[in-house]
Amino acid sequence: MVTEEDFKYWGSDASACGVSVVRDLAIITAVRSVNCGITLAGMQMFTPSDGRAFRNCPYWSRWRGTDEFILHDAGVDEFNFGRALREFCAQHNSYVIGFDSGQTPVAHPRAIPIAKESPHVGRALEILNACDREYQGGLFPTGSGREYMWCSLPMLQGKRVLPTKKLLATGRYDCINALIYAIGAWLTFDAEFWAEKRKRTDAQCRAVEAAWEAIPADTLVWVIVFSPNRTRKLLKMSEALPLLKSRTAVFEGLGEQ
Repeated sequence: MVTEEDFKYWGSDASACGVSVVRDLAIITAVRSVNCGITLAGMQMFTPSDGRAFRNCPYWSRWRGTDEFILHDAGVDEFNFGRALREFCAQHNSYVIGFDSGQTPVAHPRAIPIAKESPHVGRALEILNACDREYQGGLFPTGSGREYMWCSLPMLQGKRVLPTKKLLATGRYDCINALIYAIGAWLTFDAEFWAEKRKRTDAQCRAVEAAWEAIPADTLVWVIVFSPNRTRKLLKMSEALPLLKSRTAVFEGLGEQ
């Protein structure tokens, strides 16, 4: 439910987080709205230093020497993932968090579970595929763990899709899940935000119209009529009311009676 506080903080600077957490790999990512689109704002990946998450991947030795992964010597349920999530959200001004409700629960007032069958999952993949086309296959840095996970997804009609029984992944794709949850949370909350804003705007308009209707029909009122030219007129309320309701005039005030 959208609250008064949401109207203060949800805007162009806010981002949405997504988390994907399993025992050997925890990922936090953030997306934000830019020029009516959604862009990656940041990502952190936590995994044990012994490389167990990528035991069958030949590229782990290369990734281990980069800052793409944050290494630790404990299980995901043992190191302080909650603190890492709070710090990441604060760093990226993240207002909502998307997650898979079948994984680790997220304690946050704006935590949004993203179901696999949600239409936002398909929309998130559309956005990622569109970005990949825009960057000519360079959605992620070449040779990175993120690129490996993106390319692990199967292809269908020239687009990356989530695995099915017939379309199998060639490797891990946890960071893509985290991105999908982040984009899904952003789309979910943004839709709720604007629906509530339209609802409030409609309620305000109805209240204003009720105030106009309460003015006696013969009362003279000043209005500014927009068509054919912007003109200030003194009309009876019975004449002004249709113009005001059609938004072809604005109310200025009562005239001399």
